Amino acid sequence: MLQREVPQRINIAVAAAAQAHGVPVVLDMGGEDLAMPDELLKSLTLLSANETELARLAGAPTDTDAQVREAALAVQARANASAGAQGQAQKLHVLLTLGSRGALLLLPDGQFLQQAALPVPRVVDTTGAGDCFRGAFTAAYLERKPWAECLRFASAAAALCIQTKGAMPSMPRRDDIALAQLLS
Repeated sequence: MLQREVPQRINIAVAAAAQAHGVPVVLDMGGEDLAMPDELLKSLTLLSANETELARLAGAPTDTDAQVREAALAVQARANASAGAQGQAQKLHVLLTLGSRGALLLLPDGQFLQQAALPVPRVVDTTGAGDCFRGAFTAAYLERKPWAECLRFASAAAALCIQTKGAMPSMPRRDDIALAQLLS
């Protein structure tokens, strides 16, 4: 899992090496506002962004659900074109966090999976919620869980996260996430 708070050249090198060895590459779009080079985009397995980051990457509005879907498809098409130009097969997944509206996952075949945000009694602090969601999703993905289960696990983690103040103290433990899934 890569993020954009390190130099872009590092992410490009790590992503290319991982891809060459069959290791899935997940990129969190948060952090740096630099343009996304095709060289990095073509090496990704999964790209995760919020609506603002998606709008910047796609160069398109993301104010409505329809616009979010169109922008995600545009990013996926760009990744496929970049990979195809290099003789590679691209199978980019696009994971979108939508705050209180939940999350959306675009699969390589163009299918969208949606996950509603899990209800919480009180939102205390949303700091770190996106990072928590992406980390939990990636953990479930690497455990080869079905996509819908990855989304639900990540949503449960984020729901727990926003009920505690502070980025680090709010990160839930795995057994707490499992319990939250059962109770929701």
